[in-house]
Amino acid sequence: IRAAQESRGLGDVYKRQEQIRKQTIRMRVLDSCNRVAERFGNPTGDSYYSKSEEIKEAIDKELKYVGKVYGIEIRSYISTRYTDILGAECKHDEYHFEVKEKDTDKWIDIDEW
Repeated sequence: IRAAQESRGLGDVYKRQEQIRKQTIRMRVLDSCNRVAERFGNPTGDSYYSKSEEIKEAIDKELKYVGKVYGIEIRSYISTRYTDILGAECKHDEYHFEVKEKDTDKWIDIDEW
């Protein structure tokens, strides 16, 4: 009976380690995005859109490094949403991130992973 309890306890430890690993990767992705934003002076509006390709390339470079460190693949994509504010159409880009573990073909949204 004791061996089964110890085994179950180790299973809990491994689950927690995996949860901590995933949370650490999420934090590294956010830190990477913040570094890129700081490097570009936290651009907004027209200033952002004139540099958007350059910003995306910089983020993807950071994600590639984080993925290499943790032995996974991370990719970003942008969804664009338009809203009407006081009669003016405003464009909003949102970055999303997906993760792919080694030996799988499935990409998973980083928030659901």
